[in-house]
Amino acid sequence: MRAPAAGGNALRLYEDRLPDETDGTDENGKRSAAEPFHGDRFGSWAGKFWTVCWWLMLASSVGLGLWRWKENLRWEGARWSQPDSGVDGSLQAHLGIEHGAAALRKEIDSLPTNAPLLVVGPGNDWTLSEVYFLISYLGWPRPVWSVGVMPGGQKARYDNPPPTGFKPVKIFVYKMSPPPGVAAHALSKDLAVVQVTK
Repeated sequence: MRAPAAGGNALRLYEDRLPDETDGTDENGKRSAAEPFHGDRFGSWAGKFWTVCWWLMLASSVGLGLWRWKENLRWEGARWSQPDSGVDGSLQAHLGIEHGAAALRKEIDSLPTNAPLLVVGPGNDWTLSEVYFLISYLGWPRPVWSVGVMPGGQKARYDNPPPTGFKPVKIFVYKMSPPPGVAAHALSKDLAVVQVTK
């Protein structure tokens, strides 16, 4: 406790009644039980021990997590390293054709660049649009159209019908059977190609 200040100033009297700032020891240098002195917890031997243990647990958790992640990760970079890898993957998923881009290009590349193509399939199946886009991509710059077939004259949800007077050179029939009596060959169980006679 500081000695009372002379002068009678109320603020100074209040300040004089504040306890001295100490490190928790009394006038004899003994530590007060009511106010334990924590000190530098990282400076003591026990503090350093627990800090090292905490970092070791953190490092082992991260290491174990990375090891498990590596075990479950499959590198498929080689699968997508070729120019047609994405198209091949989509054609494999929808049509079950290995190296589908090359198979379809074989059907298309011999045609003139202005030869019109047609894709026919179920008009309520969204994958018709996907197959149509893939054939359009592989057939470029040839114009490609799509017709969705629906029962009872219903409007197709997925198609891009050709203009009036359109005469395709080849028809790609998706998830349907080609009409009887036409020259057709199957590329897969879901896709057949009809060569239209001139």
